[in-house]
Amino acid sequence: SSGDHEGPDSSGGQGGPESSGDHEGPDSSGGQGGPESSGDHEGPDSSGGQGGPESSGDHEGPDSSGGQGGPESSGDHEGPDSSGGQGGPESSGDHEGPDSSGGQGGPESSGDHEGPDSSGGQGGPESSGDHEGPDSSGGQGGPESSGDHEGPDSSGGQGGPESSGDHEGPDSSGGQGGPESSGDHEGPDSSGGQGGPESSGDHEGPDSSGGQGGPESSGDHEGPGSSGGQGGSVHLSCADSQGGTRHLSDQSGTCPSGVPVET
Repeated sequence: SSGDHEGPDSSGGQGGPESSGDHEGPDSSGGQGGPESSGDHEGPDSSGGQGGPESSGDHEGPDSSGGQGGPESSGDHEGPDSSGGQGGPESSGDHEGPDSSGGQGGPESSGDHEGPDSSGGQGGPESSGDHEGPDSSGGQGGPESSGDHEGPDSSGGQGGPESSGDHEGPDSSGGQGGPESSGDHEGPDSSGGQGGPESSGDHEGPDSSGGQGGPESSGDHEGPGSSGGQGGSVHLSCADSQGGTRHLSDQSGTCPSGVPVET
């Protein structure tokens, strides 16, 4: 906990807890690492196996590049957090690199994500984080809430629920998109598959360009909202005295007396 990590934290093996140590070289490059907390890590902390729990640490390198990553909280992540295997839970951390580029990503909350969050496998839940890269580019994305998304959120697989996030890239470009609410969408929200529900969001790009679009409410749409599917109500066309046609309103389904309906 409370350590600065400038190199990979758990690139392989099984890492133990860490406490009050400065680590400028690899801490446990193989096997099982001992407890470490409140230490500066400028080299790899556990280069093999399963990473232990980490909290309130700055991570400038990959945190768990292989195996299963432990829980992480309130840490700045400038490199990949769990590039392989299964990533542990992460909260209140800044992520400038990929958070879980492979395997299954753990839960993440209140973190800034400037790189891909879960580029492969199954992504964990994410909340109140800024996402400037793809959040779950493959596999199944976890729930996301109150995050800014400037890259694709779930570019493949099944996207999790998302709420109160700004989306400047595609939110769920493939697979099945999860629910989304109160988010700004400047790119396509669900460009393929089945889009989840969306509410109170600004949509400046296509919202559901393919598949089946979810429900949408109280949103500004500056691009196409549903580019395919079933159109709205049909207007009847009646002939006038000069032989031209005119459209009736939605409230009326009949032509005036003596005027034929043109089909």
